[in-house]
Amino acid sequence: MKGCGKILVGFSIVTFGLLLYVHERVEMLRVSYRIHQKSSALSKQSEEFRRLKFEVTQLRSPQALEKRLNQLSLPLTLPKEIKVVKIPQPFLQSAVEPLPVHRPPGKLFDFVGQWIQVAQARTDQ
Repeated sequence: MKGCGKILVGFSIVTFGLLLYVHERVEMLRVSYRIHQKSSALSKQSEEFRRLKFEVTQLRSPQALEKRLNQLSLPLTLPKEIKVVKIPQPFLQSAVEPLPVHRPPGKLFDFVGQWIQVAQARTDQ
């Protein structure tokens, strides 16, 4: 009887290990199916997004807007030639003052002050 108990315990451990292995394989299969479903849904949605983005781009084009204006009987058309009018900006010399350069105290930070002077933007142009 003592030998049967050891065999029964060994058989139980092996059976439990095999059940655990089969359970893990089944769960991996389920997860792989879920991943496949999610990836196919993602690819469908990304394709739909690309299609809709293209459609929006087409609807925003000048030709589509002109066609829509004609359907609504609005007398607007696209310009035949483009004119650019440059407006001179007023010269404000007195309003532009150079910014004071602040140097950090101490010799340790002298190199940082040199960089700050170079990095400041010129406002006289």
